Amino acid sequence: MVNTSDIGQTFNQAKGFISSNNLIFVLILCAGVFLTYLVALAIDALASVLEEKRPRALWLLDAATHPFLMFILNIAIGVGLGFAYLPTGWRAVVDPLPTIILFINLLWFGYNLLQSFVINVLRRMADRMKKAILVIAILVMVLLLIVLFYQSYAALITSSLLSLLFALIIQKIVAMRKPKLVGKVVIPKKMVISHIYISTAETHDKVSSAIELIKQAMAEVPDIGKDPQATLSGFVPGAFDVMVKYFIERPEKFDAKKNDVNINIVKKLNENGIKISMM
Repeated sequence: MVNTSDIGQTFNQAKGFISSNNLIFVLILCAGVFLTYLVALAIDALASVLEEKRPRALWLLDAATHPFLMFILNIAIGVGLGFAYLPTGWRAVVDPLPTIILFINLLWFGYNLLQSFVINVLRRMADRMKKAILVIAILVMVLLLIVLFYQSYAALITSSLLSLLFALIIQKIVAMRKPKLVGKVVIPKKMVISHIYISTAETHDKVSSAIELIKQAMAEVPDIGKDPQATLSGFVPGAFDVMVKYFIERPEKFDAKKNDVNINIVKKLNENGIKISMM
């Protein structure tokens, strides 16, 4: 025999799910996604400024971008859950979500910083060792999450799935914003400044020619930024001091690209009979 009280309870729960409170919850989430898109555009503008004035700071902006955008979505879901209507049994799972997602967000930011440090600072370390460091970091972070939130395992699993969903949303936003409003992908670059000493035995014309050849040699190497510079910056005993400045657009290949540039410079100068002074 059908229990009418159970039917009535089910009907009331279904009615609650389509209440105005849950509509507000959905609207807040949509507003959070839109705000994330606007902030992503602002970060693009900031990246363009940094690229021109402080290119060395781009790695930090790159490490912070995704976690910061995820933080905005986390705030949206935290505010929205305050309005949402949910069955009583669901509250134990839902209430810890903003806290756990925020913690995951902080771990993500920490991982990005570590990854940037490994790529930009520990350049001479073997690739296998770099991968080992990053894998160990991920395992430590997962273990830390389990230790801190194992009592709320349902909330932890739900938070992890939501974090993955947020990450996919942010990835789509990042992919959408670049072709339309930026026109190019902002890539962290590393600047190289070095000095080449041309023997004072060379004539004025030879020195001018050497500077042009050095510029050509740098421009011929792939992944070197636009407009590499070579200028006569001064004089040292027995040599003209030519300062060389260029950007390497792929930091993970920093040493290899710097080596390619140096070899090409030596080749160009030797082919034209210009002597490099050894200081």
